[in-house]
Amino acid sequence: MNSEQLQSWPGRKCIKAKSCEDIQCSVGKKCLWDARMSRGRCSLCDETCPESRTDEAVCASDNTTYPSECAMKQAACSMGVLLEVKHSGSCN
Repeated sequence: MNSEQLQSWPGRKCIKAKSCEDIQCSVGKKCLWDARMSRGRCSLCDETCPESRTDEAVCASDNTTYPSECAMKQAACSMGVLLEVKHSGSCN
C-alpha cells in the first residue's frame, strides 16, 4: 500500500499510517497491510499447508472462499494484505 495513507482521530492532527515500507519483521514473518487498522502488521507466512482431512472452507474478509484457513493465510502473504475469516464455509 502507499506510504502516504493518513489516519485521523477527532480533535487530533492527521498522522501518516505506518506502511509496510516502514516496518521490519522478524525472520519468517512478512508485513501485511491491515486495511481495517490502516497500518502494516507482521504476520507469520507458512510456505506449505499441512494436509488435513478436517480442513473446512472459509469465507475471508476479501469475500473469497478459500479451501482452508491455511490457504487463506498463504494468499494473504502472496498479496501482502491481511485477510481474516468472516465465517466458515463458502462466501456464497
